[in-house]
Formats: sequence, structure tokens, C-alpha cells
Amino acid sequence: MFEKRGLRVVAAVMVAALVLSLVLFAMSAVGGAPVAVEAGPLDTLYWCSANTYCAVTLQSGDGITASAASENYVRQSGSIVYNRAELYSTVDVSDSQTITVKLQYSPDGSNWIDHASGGITAQTADGTGAVSITSLSGMYWRAYQTVVTTATVTPTLMLVLKRTQ
Repeated sequence: MFEKRGLRVVAAVMVAALVLSLVLFAMSAVGGAPVAVEAGPLDTLYWCSANTYCAVTLQSGDGITASAASENYVRQSGSIVYNRAELYSTVDVSDSQTITVKLQYSPDGSNWIDHASGGITAQTADGTGAVSITSLSGMYWRAYQTVVTTATVTPTLMLVLKRTQ
């Protein structure tokens, strides 16, 4: 009788371990869904822990008239290390305005450094620009937008972080 009960307990533990393993595997296989965490009154910090890629909208729909950092920024989390990125900029430019967008990185989310990629070259008309970044530094990333005049420009900025095996 003791052996039957002991075998049932062992079987139950093995089934529970198998179910947990399958759930964790399914969670790690899902990609592209960042989790938003409030960072301050104007900024939203997104945590990326997806297995192969993570796409985050850094700026969307708000017109700007002065140079500024993107309204959102992203931090990688967990054991996932992203080693490539693509920065996209779609802009609606008003009269006589030029916008340049560059990627910045930080070790702590407070002190920002311009990425050596140079960013997206000056856009003077409505359209889309992009830059591919083959080497990432830091734990946090954001975009910085530089404008030349006070005319309104409406940028939509997206950062796609990628992991190659």
C-alpha cells in the first residue's frame, strides 16, 4: 500500500513538473510584447523580455516644436540580450522644418549617450526614415529628436530590438 501511494505522489510531481515546463517554454517562445511600467509623469518605460524581438513605439502622435527625447524608452530585462536594432521614423513635417533622429543608450536610464550609428538623417518632408544598428550598448534605449525651427513636426518613432542566436 505504501508503494502505491508513493508512486502516485511521484507521478503527480512529475506531471506537475511537465506542465510547468511546458508553460515556461510557451512563455519564453512568445516575442514582441513589451510590458509598460510607469517611469514618471511624461515618460513610460517599457521592459523587453521577449525571446527573439521586441518592438516599442517610442513616440507617437504628439507634435513637437523643440528638440527633445522620445516620450517613451525601453529597457531589456531578464537574460535576453538584444544585439541588433532598427530605428524607424515616420514624420509629418510642417512648414520649413527639419528633424533628425538618433538612438541614445544608457547604463542606468538617467545618463544618456549618443549611439555611434549616427541616427536617421535629416528629414525635411513627410516620409519614413530608418537606420539599422548592428551593435547595441547599454541596458536602456530611447530616441532623441533634433529640430531646427519652432515649426511643428509630428514624429512617430519605433524601435525594434532583435536577438540573433
